[in-house]
Amino acid sequence: MNSTLIKANPSYMDVSVILMGTYESDENIKKGMAAGAFACIDKGEAKSNLIPAVEKLFNKSSEHPAGIRILVVDESKGRSYALLSYF
Repeated sequence: MNSTLIKANPSYMDVSVILMGTYESDENIKKGMAAGAFACIDKGEAKSNLIPAVEKLFNKSSEHPAGIRILVVDESKGRSYALLSYF
């Protein structure tokens, strides 16, 4: 799953993408952020970092009267799993 592909589609430009994976270097995180991800979270730190990232999006939800859409993508081991939620 690539944030750039999601953000390139006008229907999904307002989707906030949170990437989770096993990032071996800061370079991978920088690539994810440059591709348009709201956050890149290492799976080893997901328990402590995922909820705060979603809370930040909720705090920004007042900027979006129609609500927010959040896509959490697990990029572990070459596979991508996604969960899209509307709030």
